[in-house]
Amino acid sequence: MLSRQGWTRGVLLLLLATLAACGGGGGGNAAPAPSLKAWGTAALIETASGGNAESPQVAFDASGNALAVWSKSDGTRYNIWVNRYTAGTGWGTAQLIEANAGDAWLAEVAIDTSGHALAVWCQSDGTRYNLWANRFQ
Repeated sequence: MLSRQGWTRGVLLLLLATLAACGGGGGGNAAPAPSLKAWGTAALIETASGGNAESPQVAFDASGNALAVWSKSDGTRYNIWVNRYTAGTGWGTAQLIEANAGDAWLAEVAIDTSGHALAVWCQSDGTRYNLWANRFQ
Protein backbone atom coordinates (compact mmCIF):
# COMPACT_ATOMS: atom_id res chain seq x y z
CA MET A 1 0.00 0.00 0.00
CA LEU A 2 1.33 3.44 -0.92
CA SER A 3 2.08 5.95 1.77
CA ARG A 4 0.35 9.30 1.60
CA GLN A 5 3.60 10.90 0.41
CA GLY A 6 4.09 8.20 -2.26
CA TRP A 7 0.50 8.61 -3.46
CA THR A 8 0.89 12.40 -3.65
CA ARG A 9 4.11 12.05 -5.72
CA GLY A 10 2.39 9.58 -8.04
CA VAL A 11 -0.54 11.94 -8.63
CA LEU A 12 1.84 14.86 -9.20
CA LEU A 13 3.84 12.87 -11.78
CA LEU A 14 0.63 11.84 -13.54
CA LEU A 15 -0.54 15.47 -13.68
CA LEU A 16 2.82 16.67 -15.01
CA ALA A 17 2.85 13.95 -17.69
CA THR A 18 -0.69 14.82 -18.72
CA LEU A 19 0.16 18.52 -18.87
CA ALA A 20 3.24 17.85 -21.01
CA ALA A 21 1.24 15.59 -23.36
CA CYS A 22 -1.32 18.36 -23.83
CA GLY A 23 1.30 20.87 -24.91
CA GLY A 24 1.59 22.60 -21.54
CA GLY A 25 4.40 22.47 -19.04
CA GLY A 26 6.34 25.55 -20.11
CA GLY A 27 7.27 24.63 -23.69
CA GLY A 28 7.63 27.45 -26.17
CA ASN A 29 4.91 26.18 -28.51
CA ALA A 30 2.00 26.01 -26.09
CA ALA A 31 -1.46 26.89 -27.40
CA PRO A 32 -2.75 30.38 -26.56
CA ALA A 33 -4.79 30.68 -23.41
CA PRO A 34 -8.55 30.36 -24.01
CA SER A 35 -10.61 33.52 -23.66
CA LEU A 36 -12.07 34.02 -20.23
CA LYS A 37 -15.79 33.40 -19.80
CA ALA A 38 -17.97 35.28 -17.34
CA TRP A 39 -21.55 35.14 -16.11
CA GLY A 40 -23.90 37.75 -17.54
CA THR A 41 -26.91 39.31 -15.89
CA ALA A 42 -29.62 36.92 -14.72
CA ALA A 43 -32.83 37.04 -16.78
CA LEU A 44 -36.37 36.23 -15.68
CA ILE A 45 -37.71 33.85 -18.35
CA GLU A 46 -41.22 33.22 -17.00
CA THR A 47 -43.70 35.71 -15.60
CA ALA A 48 -47.07 33.92 -15.64
CA SER A 49 -49.16 34.46 -12.53
CA GLY A 50 -49.89 31.55 -10.26
CA GLY A 51 -47.67 29.27 -8.25
CA ASN A 52 -44.04 28.36 -8.36
CA ALA A 53 -42.15 27.35 -11.48
CA GLU A 54 -40.63 23.90 -10.94
CA SER A 55 -38.34 21.30 -12.50
CA PRO A 56 -36.71 23.33 -15.29
CA GLN A 57 -34.88 21.56 -18.11
CA VAL A 58 -32.84 23.17 -20.89
CA ALA A 59 -31.34 22.06 -24.21
CA PHE A 60 -29.02 23.90 -26.64
CA ASP A 61 -28.49 23.47 -30.37
CA ALA A 62 -25.17 23.81 -32.18
CA SER A 63 -25.80 27.53 -32.86
CA GLY A 64 -26.19 28.42 -29.18
CA ASN A 65 -29.99 28.70 -29.24
CA ALA A 66 -31.84 27.06 -26.34
CA LEU A 67 -35.23 25.97 -25.11
CA ALA A 68 -36.15 25.82 -21.45
CA VAL A 69 -39.21 23.91 -20.21
CA TRP A 70 -40.75 23.75 -16.75
CA SER A 71 -43.92 22.98 -14.79
CA LYS A 72 -45.91 25.77 -13.18
CA SER A 73 -49.14 25.81 -11.24
CA ASP A 74 -51.92 28.18 -12.32
CA GLY A 75 -53.59 27.71 -8.94
CA THR A 76 -55.75 24.85 -10.21
CA ARG A 77 -53.31 22.52 -11.93
CA TYR A 78 -49.72 22.27 -13.17
CA ASN A 79 -49.01 23.24 -16.79
CA ILE A 80 -45.96 22.93 -19.05
CA TRP A 81 -44.31 26.16 -20.19
CA VAL A 82 -41.43 26.82 -22.57
CA ASN A 83 -39.24 29.79 -23.47
CA ARG A 84 -36.77 30.07 -26.35
CA TYR A 85 -33.35 31.68 -26.17
CA THR A 86 -31.99 32.97 -29.50
CA ALA A 87 -28.24 33.46 -29.63
CA GLY A 88 -27.39 37.13 -30.01
CA THR A 89 -30.93 38.23 -29.13
CA GLY A 90 -31.82 36.69 -25.78
CA TRP A 91 -34.92 35.14 -24.24
CA GLY A 92 -38.33 35.37 -25.84
CA THR A 93 -41.75 35.23 -24.16
CA ALA A 94 -42.77 32.12 -22.23
CA GLN A 95 -45.52 30.05 -23.87
CA LEU A 96 -47.89 27.40 -22.56
CA ILE A 97 -47.33 24.31 -24.74
CA GLU A 98 -50.17 22.09 -23.52
CA ALA A 99 -53.86 22.68 -22.87
CA ASN A 100 -55.11 19.47 -21.26
CA ALA A 101 -57.18 19.27 -18.08
CA GLY A 102 -54.84 17.33 -15.76
CA ASP A 103 -51.65 18.17 -13.89
CA ALA A 104 -48.53 18.08 -16.09
CA TRP A 105 -45.10 17.21 -14.65
CA LEU A 106 -41.58 16.09 -15.45
CA ALA A 107 -40.99 17.99 -18.68
CA GLU A 108 -37.87 17.20 -20.73
CA VAL A 109 -36.60 18.87 -23.91
CA ALA A 110 -34.15 18.01 -26.71
CA ILE A 111 -32.97 19.96 -29.78
CA ASP A 112 -31.37 18.61 -32.96
CA THR A 113 -28.65 20.30 -35.03
CA SER A 114 -31.28 22.01 -37.21
CA GLY A 115 -32.98 23.68 -34.24
CA HIS A 116 -36.03 21.39 -34.21
CA ALA A 117 -37.06 20.48 -30.67
CA LEU A 118 -39.23 18.01 -28.86
CA ALA A 119 -40.65 18.46 -25.37
CA VAL A 120 -42.19 15.51 -23.51
CA TRP A 121 -43.98 15.35 -20.16
CA CYS A 122 -46.31 13.26 -18.01
CA GLN A 123 -49.89 14.47 -17.63
CA SER A 124 -52.81 13.14 -15.62
CA ASP A 125 -56.13 12.31 -17.26
CA GLY A 126 -57.73 11.95 -13.81
CA THR A 127 -57.05 8.22 -13.63
CA ARG A 128 -53.40 7.84 -14.63
CA TYR A 129 -50.43 9.75 -16.02
CA ASN A 130 -49.94 9.65 -19.80
CA LEU A 131 -46.93 10.68 -21.85
CA TRP A 132 -47.46 13.78 -24.02
CA ALA A 133 -45.20 15.56 -26.51
CA ASN A 134 -45.04 18.80 -28.48
CA ARG A 135 -42.65 19.71 -31.33
CA PHE A 136 -40.94 22.98 -32.13
CA GLN A 137 -40.15 23.32 -35.87
